[in-house]
Amino acid sequence: MSARLLGLAMLLLAPPVLADNAPLPERWHHAGLELERKASAPVHFARIFHVYDAALYGPAELPARALAEAPVTACLVIEYRMDVSAERLREAADTVLRRQQVDLAPLAARVARLHAAYRDVAEGDRFTLCHAPQTGTTLLLNGEALVSIEGDDFAQAYFGIWLGEEPIAPRLREAVLDGEDRLSRA
Repeated sequence: MSARLLGLAMLLLAPPVLADNAPLPERWHHAGLELERKASAPVHFARIFHVYDAALYGPAELPARALAEAPVTACLVIEYRMDVSAERLREAADTVLRRQQVDLAPLAARVARLHAAYRDVAEGDRFTLCHAPQTGTTLLLNGEALVSIEGDDFAQAYFGIWLGEEPIAPRLREAVLDGEDRLSRA
């Protein structure tokens, strides 16, 4: 397997985790709301390489499953356990978006804007994707806003990379749908 294919496969199957092994926070703030961690999971490639840990945050009154079913205020936080290039992030996202049962034509320019904002990440870096209905979706790297994209349709499709029918990390989607917090520490 070529190094490029191996890298893409690692990204597609990998999880996020904090560099200091601390759990992702219980609460997250976005759009003036305090969101609670609904579900979390590590993502691994080939069950060996820990790529990142991810946590999904949403309003306290909504179950985790609701965050996968409709555009609501939600944040997906991904903390990387290894270096990943921006190009690999774009390739992985494009691969999964093509698998989804969504008409991507009306979203193409917005997807391109988000992908242009991706940056290389190093171990311990944190990408955050937050959506607020009627406001849009914001991509942040280590707390710095990189781009905001309008449209609930965009959010539904892009969050589908992790929460859709053919997600990048099936175990993460399973954790979200089951409301499991797999990163919780005793």
